[in-house]
Amino acid sequence: MKSLNGVAVAALIAAVGAPIAHAQEAVQWRVEDGGNGHWYAIIDRGASDQYGLQASIAAQFGARIAALGTEGEYDAVLQLLAKHMAMLPSGASVLLNCIGYCFGDCAAYWHDRSAITTNWSEGEPSTPNFFVCAFDPPTQLLQSRSTSSGFRWVMWEWSEDCDANGVVDFGEIRDGLLPDADGNHVPDQCDVYRQANHVLNGGFEANPVNQCCTSAAHWTGGIDLVVDEWFADTGGVSIDLNTGVASSITQSIAVAQAGTYRLSFAMAGNWCGGSPQTKRLRATIDTYSEEFEHVLPDGSELPGEWSVFERSLYLSVGTHSLKFQSLVGGCGGPAVDSVALHLLADCNGDGVPDIDQIRLGVLADVNQNGVPDVCECLADLNHDGTVGGADISVLLGFWGLSGKSILGDLTNDGTVNGADLSVLLGSWGPCP
Repeated sequence: MKSLNGVAVAALIAAVGAPIAHAQEAVQWRVEDGGNGHWYAIIDRGASDQYGLQASIAAQFGARIAALGTEGEYDAVLQLLAKHMAMLPSGASVLLNCIGYCFGDCAAYWHDRSAITTNWSEGEPSTPNFFVCAFDPPTQLLQSRSTSSGFRWVMWEWSEDCDANGVVDFGEIRDGLLPDADGNHVPDQCDVYRQANHVLNGGFEANPVNQCCTSAAHWTGGIDLVVDEWFADTGGVSIDLNTGVASSITQSIAVAQAGTYRLSFAMAGNWCGGSPQTKRLRATIDTYSEEFEHVLPDGSELPGEWSVFERSLYLSVGTHSLKFQSLVGGCGGPAVDSVALHLLADCNGDGVPDIDQIRLGVLADVNQNGVPDVCECLADLNHDGTVGGADISVLLGFWGLSGKSILGDLTNDGTVNGADLSVLLGSWGPCP
């Protein structure tokens, strides 16, 4: 069996406390086969969790409940997982997100907004509400409310590409092409400067309550916590800022280190009959204040229809107030999820976050560890603070060797040769 970042999917499941039973390794719908490059696996959760909790668990492993967007993707992925499904117990149903919302005709829709007309059990779908989807192997679709319990088996999907190189991170980590030393399922080069999220419960997953006009842990303000009606941006819970009227939510954030911080959040909206198609909210941190908009397609929302916003701002040491306020009234307000505030390092002190300069190619990061090379001393192979003759001796000891992460491979091309010697000589002297 191939490894999955050092562990099989079965071990992943064991890590979250579910029994190991027929857990299968992930498979990829390859781009060269006409696919999207995403990875999929059927996971045995071993418990009858609600949809929202299932989604939250998947998010802890860098995955989501598979959101199959078209009939073509549905057919291709099921074919890839055919051998895995053959090992499922008789009568097992697998939870996934393959369906959009019920409109006036109460039909089910794929994420691309085309109607689902095939593979349904007789008489399904029938409930005039929101839908998720399960299937009974091999291909029969079964309608289900998103609050449904009783799904032991869940299909996970990995799709993140944090370094925007066109390859899903999960596969690169799995194959050892990108390091993930902290095991958070994000490549180290993408999260080395994204330190701890200063926003507590930014995904609203803590103690989720599916009811209107309540509060979320670590936040103040009346909101609508939603578990069963929307497909959250991450995890299984999102919020509606409206409680029949425009409302707001606030959190006090302690900052111990001054610097450039990046505020990010996802925004969508609740259709709610005649409510405005354009949803607006205001995000505020101290003197920073900005309005954001999200327009619902055709006056309705569909799974995956989220706008993601990022803003960089300077914060001083002290306590800061983060606030999201709805700017539209009525029952259908702006939806918010995945709120984060991260300190961004600036190791060379030029006022621009290093991670942005690496991604734009302004600063080199040859060893792809997320730290600009100008802030490291890569050629100091014996770590004595100086690049000199001792380092040449170390490099010559590995001369001609090939492979991954070989000491002396300063160009990260997999071989120790003259190019690496040139880098070393160019770095001669005390380390910066």
